[in-house]
Amino acid sequence: MSNQREFTESWLQALTLCVNHEKARAIRPWMTTIQVLSASEVLPEQKDEAIKLWDYAKEHQLQGLLELIPAHNSPWRFEDDENFVFTPAPIQSSDPLYPSQSQWLELLGIVPCSFRATARVTSHDWTTMVRKLAIRRNKPMNVNAFPTGNILDLACTLDWTPRSWTIRFEQPDWMSIEMESEFLAPRPSFDLLTERLIDVLGTAKERFTSKSPLSNFNPDSSNWTTCIDEFSQWHREALLADSYGLSPWMRRTWNCVWPVIYRERNRLKGPCDLAYLRSELKACFDHSPSLVEWMFVVARLACEVHIGRGLGTAGDFEA
Repeated sequence: MSNQREFTESWLQALTLCVNHEKARAIRPWMTTIQVLSASEVLPEQKDEAIKLWDYAKEHQLQGLLELIPAHNSPWRFEDDENFVFTPAPIQSSDPLYPSQSQWLELLGIVPCSFRATARVTSHDWTTMVRKLAIRRNKPMNVNAFPTGNILDLACTLDWTPRSWTIRFEQPDWMSIEMESEFLAPRPSFDLLTERLIDVLGTAKERFTSKSPLSNFNPDSSNWTTCIDEFSQWHREALLADSYGLSPWMRRTWNCVWPVIYRERNRLKGPCDLAYLRSELKACFDHSPSLVEWMFVVARLACEVHIGRGLGTAGDFEA
C-alpha cells in the first residue's frame, strides 16, 4: 500500500470493523465529523456534528485543541480583497480559557454571528473607496471628517451570514462592503500545537489507566513516523525516547492509530503492513476501546490544525 492510492471510507471501515467493539464502529463517524466541520461549504449536519465534537472534547478535556481554529487567530485577510487587514476583538467568555459552546459555534461560522474588529487600511485606499461608494449610493461625504495618517485603524463590525461577510464601518455609518470569500488566518505555530498536545496527553495518562499492564512496548517499525516532518518529533518523543511518560499501552495505541490517520490524510508513504495494523488495533481495542477512540480523535484534530483547512466554514488557515 502506498500514498498513491486515495483513502476511502471503506478502507477505514474494513480496518476498524474487524474488531468487534462498539468504539471501533465509531471511528469512521468521528473522521466524518471532523471532515464535515472543515468543509468549505455550509452543510445542514454541521451544527449537530459540532455539538457532538464539543461534548466529547469537554468530557475528555480537549478544548485546547478545539480552540486552534482559524477564527481564533488574527489578523484576518480576505482572498478577494487587497486593501484591508482585520483584527477581531477578543471574545468575552465566562471561562477565561475557552469559549462557550455557543461562541464556538459562532467561531466556526455554523450560525450567524457578528465580531467587533479593527480594520487596517491605507488612507489613500480608504478615501478612494469611500468616494466611489458615496457616489454610487448617493451619500454625502465630508473629506474633512476623514481620519488622518497614512495607515488607518478603523472600528467596524464583521457580520457573518452563511455564506458571506458584511463589514460595517462606524464612520461613515453608511459605509459597508461585502466579502464573498472566507477569511484567511495564520496557522497556529507548531510550538503552540505541541503545548496543547502535551496538555491533553497529561490528562489522558490519568484517565486511561491500565488494569492489564503491558510490561514494555517497542515498535516493530517506525518508517511511517517521518511522513509529516514536524510530527516526526512527536513520534520520536512518544515511541522511542518516551519523553512524554506514556504507558506502554498508550504508546502501542499511538503506534497503530497514527499510521491510519496518515493514510486517511493521504500522507502515508512507503509500504504498510495491513495485517500488522489490524492485529495491533484489535489488541488495543481489546485492552481499552475508549483509549483508541480518543487517540483517533486527537490525531485527526492535530492533523487538521497543522496541515488542513482548519475547523469552520467562515475562514481557513493560510497555506
